Amino acid sequence: FEISLGRKFQPGGIALSSNVGDSTEFIGTRDYVSGDNPRHIHWKSWARTGNPVVKEFQEEYFVRLAMILDTQATKSKSFEEALSMAASIADYLSRYDYIIDIFATGNQIHHFQAGRALAHFDNILELLACIEPAKNVDFRELFASLSIHLANLSAIFFIFLDWDEQREQIIRELLENGIGVKAFVFSEKTTKAIPVELSEIVKINL
Repeated sequence: FEISLGRKFQPGGIALSSNVGDSTEFIGTRDYVSGDNPRHIHWKSWARTGNPVVKEFQEEYFVRLAMILDTQATKSKSFEEALSMAASIADYLSRYDYIIDIFATGNQIHHFQAGRALAHFDNILELLACIEPAKNVDFRELFASLSIHLANLSAIFFIFLDWDEQREQIIRELLENGIGVKAFVFSEKTTKAIPVELSEIVKINL
């Protein structure tokens, strides 16, 4: 799949991140230690203290993605295929220095964050293995939970088990907010056709 990915501001950064080239924010100074980059020397502090001092930075900009797993279904082949797709996408994304937010819908919204030393792919598989189908999903509640993070998300992947007015409305609202979106629909039959203008974004796997 192809989707536009851009770095977004993450307040506080990820302390354990060490990817070279990330945008950084100056947060203070400390004493120079062997191996520090000479370019980070803070000359004014050195002149004031008489000892070499370097700048400290905190990384603030990352690619952060969300994967939304729809669980409104019965135990079926489509449900298992959707879980398999979720695992495949997570496996692909975990190879990069991305932050991955996984939202699993159901009787309640489950939110799990992985990537960049937060958690590993095995942890994602453990989460997916515990997910069971749900009778009802409140998509408005899902959107409310998601909206808190929208300003920090580069793109969102949806794995739907049907396609209807509610799901279409969420996709449209996200596109209006300038969020990159890709959706996969796993269903033996859908209750609504995919609009032509969304055909490149929403793919049905019958």
